[in-house]
Amino acid sequence: MLGVDIGEGYVVGLSLHLASGIAVIPLLYHRVLHVARHTLELDIDEYTKGYLLALALSIATGLPLYTYYKEVSEAYGSYALLIIAIGLLVTTAFLARASGRGVKKSINLIDWIITGFLQGLAVLPGFSRSGLTIGYLCIRGYEPGEAVEASLLLAIPVLIASGAYNLVHVTVDPWIAMATQIIVLCISIVSARILIGLAHRVRAYLFTLILALATIAGLLLVVVD
Repeated sequence: MLGVDIGEGYVVGLSLHLASGIAVIPLLYHRVLHVARHTLELDIDEYTKGYLLALALSIATGLPLYTYYKEVSEAYGSYALLIIAIGLLVTTAFLARASGRGVKKSINLIDWIITGFLQGLAVLPGFSRSGLTIGYLCIRGYEPGEAVEASLLLAIPVLIASGAYNLVHVTVDPWIAMATQIIVLCISIVSARILIGLAHRVRAYLFTLILALATIAGLLLVVVD
């Protein structure tokens, strides 16, 4: 809409993740401190082990995809959003027919690893990182609150690293870039808090339905463009 070419738009979009990653830290400080303490003290518990493996896999998956996309710069976001929206609607149907509420709280190692892979996949435009990771954990029967917090915690280092790296390569005016980061920071704090609050208050199938509707809204914006 603003006349920016796809390649530059991709870099600008990723640079904004810096503010998004920073915004999540104060909301999940207890989990951040838990992982940091166990990692630095080399006292790796099951939660930290799963988290670190998922983080490593997301980087191993996302880095080559990022490099590839920057080279080809092809947009196919509407197809990816459609797939995610359908997946979330199917998840909603399954959860509604079941108990309607996720019951598992402790994420096992395999689910951590798969979640990490899905996060890496989301480096491609159109794939919703939160939709893929939270949707998968909800399908696996975890409480929405647990799914959201695990997804956001996993995102922090990747968002900050990718945002900082791409911010250096952005060619827009530095003052505009700074103002945009501040806007994203404020909106991210509010939206993350709302997302966590919803996850802890509504049934799992209602939560995935909300995600599905939000994804469809994003799809409609892409189609209108």
